[in-house]
Formats: sequence, C-alpha cells, structure tokens
Amino acid sequence: LMISVIPTSALADEAGEDTTTETTVATIGENSYSTIAAAIEAAESGATITVVADTAENITVPEGTNITLAIQAGVTVSGGTTKDSADKSHTITNKGTLTITGAGTLKNENSGSGVLFNDVGATAELNGCTFTGTPWYVIKNLGDLTIDGATVRQEDAGSSAIDNGWY
Repeated sequence: LMISVIPTSALADEAGEDTTTETTVATIGENSYSTIAAAIEAAESGATITVVADTAENITVPEGTNITLAIQAGVTVSGGTTKDSADKSHTITNKGTLTITGAGTLKNENSGSGVLFNDVGATAELNGCTFTGTPWYVIKNLGDLTIDGATVRQEDAGSSAIDNGWY
C-alpha cells in the first residue's frame, strides 16, 4: 500500500477568491479528511483510518464505534487542544473499540491529561506507536486494555506511565 500526500497551501485565483484546500491528515481508503475526528465521524464499523500527517486535536472514539488508527512512521498526533467538561484535554478519549497500529507518535504535554483515556466499557488494543506524556498518566485505563508492540514513555519522573483502574 502506497499513499502520497501533497500538502496544500493558501491560494487565490485571479479574482481574489480563496481556492485553499485542506491538508489531508487521515484517509479511509480513497477518501481524505482534514482531521482524525472527521474520519472517525465518517467511518463505518471496523474501518481503518490511516493517519498520514501531523495533527494537534482532541479525538473521541464514541461508544459503539469500532475503528483502527494506523499512524504512519514520522507522524505525530498531539492532543490537548481544548478542555472537555471535566477540564481534561486528552489526546484520545476512547468510549468504543479502538486499535492503534503503526510506527507514529502520540503525545500530550498538558497537566491533568493523558495521551489515551480508555473509559469504562471501552476496549483499546495498542499494537504499535510510541505514546509519550507529561505530567499526568500517559494512559489512564478504566476499560479493557491490551498493549502488544507499543512503547509507553513517561517523561515526568513524578508521574506514572499507566494508571490501570480506579484510584
């Protein structure tokens, strides 16, 4: 499988009309999306979303959703762009069934927020990528979690890499 991504830039035609097209961050088959969130919204159950470009966004996998995020080597997914109602800004909040594969990096550097928050009743399989965080847990798991082939790196000596279960 070979995917080519051509970043886009702001352009205007001779009349000054904006002809900007958005950069592709994620794909499902031949379909391109400017955010992972948009790809998740469009995904059918069991879909693989390939992440092909760096992005900074908070991602939620809704309850009842079953997807795979395949994050390409050299791609970084950063979270913490906005806080939710619980004052958290996790990179990924999983409430469904999520598998993460690939060789990319997922990170979060916001206080009180993690790279992956695996909610009650959710299932996550981490089969690749590097998960890096400071200064909270890199992964907070309240559901079912399997780690096989992923690297979890805590960069804050005063924090834990994984919190599994309730306090």
